[in-house]
Amino acid sequence: MAQRSSSRRKPAANDDRISHTKSERREARRQARGVIERFPALSEFDPIALSGKRLLPTAAKTARQVELLECLQVYRIIAATGPAGGGKTFLPVADALDRLAARKLERLIFLRPAIEAGAPLGFLPGDLGDKIDPFFWPIKQAIEKKLGVSFGKRWLKAALQNETVLFLSTQHLRGSTLENAYIHTDEAQNCTYNELKMIITRMGTNSQFVFSGDPGQNDLNTGYNRAKTESGWPEFVARLAQVPHLAGIVRFVNEDSVRDPVQRDLLNIL
Repeated sequence: MAQRSSSRRKPAANDDRISHTKSERREARRQARGVIERFPALSEFDPIALSGKRLLPTAAKTARQVELLECLQVYRIIAATGPAGGGKTFLPVADALDRLAARKLERLIFLRPAIEAGAPLGFLPGDLGDKIDPFFWPIKQAIEKKLGVSFGKRWLKAALQNETVLFLSTQHLRGSTLENAYIHTDEAQNCTYNELKMIITRMGTNSQFVFSGDPGQNDLNTGYNRAKTESGWPEFVARLAQVPHLAGIVRFVNEDSVRDPVQRDLLNIL
């Protein structure tokens, strides 16, 4: 009795339909989607994961957001002031990530004054990095929004390990020179004038300084804060406005909020 021939045809060597192993097919699908399964730790400065499909476009939604993005392309000193929700923090962070991917920067440095809103939490455990980490949650949110939550977390962990990204308190900058970097001071309304002056005089070659603050949410002179000092933010912005060839000033208003219509109405009420 003749042996039954197999119904499955063996592909020729030059057949485009040659089957692949499951792992090869899975890898091909992964590459087609532009997804990297595992992001290696950064041993040197290398914005490897910030190129191509990873970055969502940075788009302005209001006229003042357009103005802020334009200032970021023109000036080395930018001050964005106004109420919450206008994009004063997110847009500069997103723009800095774009330029890091294009290798126009070597480092992103984020500064915030270690001033709590409301009653103090008391002693925070851990080293200096652990103590200031909670203050930088809004910056982490902005990075994750730009890069995607899952990938953003992995990229930021690696970037912090090799100091491509630094989170620093404004109290620890004296004597330093910041070069080839983007330096963003968030919640600048909680800085004294001397602190803001100290930060901006750290400027080195090819560095850009961005300050964002809401003068309506100053925690320096609240009853919970022992140091009854005045915010230096209004005076700092006013002085920068006197040198328009050096600094770009963007003044946001309540109507610029893009968070939620209810939040925008609350700004007009509270």
